[in-house]
Amino acid sequence: MKLKEDHPPTKEVMKRLRAELSFLPRLALGMESMGSNGSSVTGRDIQLEINTNRPIEELIPFLLQLQEGASQIAGVVDVDTTFTPGKPELKIIAEPARIGDLGITNDDIADSVRTLINGTKAGVFRKDGEDVDIQVRLQPGDRASIEDIRNISVPTLSGNRPIGSIVRVELAAGPTTIRRQNRVNQIIVGVNVVDRNVNEVIQEMATRLEHLEIPTGVEVNFGGDTEEQAEGFATMLIAMALSILFVYMVLASEFGSFFQPIVIMLAMPFSFLGSFLALRIVGFALDIISMIGLVMLMGLVVKNSILLVDFTNRLRQSGLSKHEALEKAGMVRLRPILMTSMALIGGALPVAIGLGEGSEIRQGLSIVVIGGMITSTLLTLLVVPTAYSILEGLVDLSGKVLRGLSGGVGQLFRKKTPEDSRATDGPPATVPPASHRSAEDGGRSGAGKATRAGDGATVAYATSAAGDEPIESISTSTQKPAR
Repeated sequence: MKLKEDHPPTKEVMKRLRAELSFLPRLALGMESMGSNGSSVTGRDIQLEINTNRPIEELIPFLLQLQEGASQIAGVVDVDTTFTPGKPELKIIAEPARIGDLGITNDDIADSVRTLINGTKAGVFRKDGEDVDIQVRLQPGDRASIEDIRNISVPTLSGNRPIGSIVRVELAAGPTTIRRQNRVNQIIVGVNVVDRNVNEVIQEMATRLEHLEIPTGVEVNFGGDTEEQAEGFATMLIAMALSILFVYMVLASEFGSFFQPIVIMLAMPFSFLGSFLALRIVGFALDIISMIGLVMLMGLVVKNSILLVDFTNRLRQSGLSKHEALEKAGMVRLRPILMTSMALIGGALPVAIGLGEGSEIRQGLSIVVIGGMITSTLLTLLVVPTAYSILEGLVDLSGKVLRGLSGGVGQLFRKKTPEDSRATDGPPATVPPASHRSAEDGGRSGAGKATRAGDGATVAYATSAAGDEPIESISTSTQKPAR
């Protein structure tokens, strides 16, 4: 069914048609996507794969139980399976040992029954230039019931015998299709989800399966889009981890620091918080398209932190203190941060609303981008300056501690010099008081004087500009008086 250009959203049309056509048995509505038929069992939102090496007919009660349980879950519609009973058929089951004693095989029995029931071309009858095939088979009255089939005679080594005395003839219904995977029989139970999150329904179905008694030799798991989504999530998580690593490496080389990139990348978890919250509010499931939006956010949200941290570093280099630089950077960079964030949100808003062809597929991505940008912008302006201040304080403190430890260890292992020995062994040199200085040198700035300090030790001192206090003293080596 193809809708007109001015039609309402596709999901609303499907919801209205489902209510109006509910009297039709096994009705299913869906949207075609990526080459799959959405109305078929294998194209529905959730698929349960039932794998077994047992005959499919033995699983019919279990299938009915699964379908009934799925129908009781809120939001689940279009419950159906790939198994459908086929047309009635007769099964002829032979015992190998018994027919072997009679000297016949399964092919001999099959050929005899096929010839007498369906007929075999025995020749061509020509009349007036026209050819008519001659078919040999039983008359309709001799092949109308199961007893007539049992009375068919087949040739054996001991003569013709009724087929009913050799094999078992049963009436049964065969499947129209046989589905196998990994060399075992497979049945798929497919359902669609309306007005609910698909992941929530999957969790509820998994909980019901845990309390369900599964027959021996039967394995039940989720397949289809759910299985592909799980595999895609694993790949996307690896891509996200690599992107975080590469972003850190680029920021570390750009800022010349191993710690400031951590402050800048604090915006990433805040963006994830907003993305998941936005998906929860609008009722969208986290799928591969939404995961691509999360990867996009990693490169978008760090720009706000880069603007803030880079300008703070420039202000600190110009001479401002840490807190003054943070305050000024927040005021100056507030407008460009808000402008760029609002531009991204405004660009993603039309797709998030559902405007345009194919917007249903890209809605999840736009919602993730909008939610992540809102929370990261608001929280980055509060958390990043705080984290910057704390981290820089810890870096400064650790640097002081390391310098103190390195200085103490250096003193322990430094080699002792002769000056250190004389300073510790000999008496300390004293500076004479200002009253002993000569009057003519007292008012002279920077004047020096030498005096004896016992045993010929000479002490030199320099006076300050005021001439009343010594600035420094220098001890010289002791000299013995000349004889």
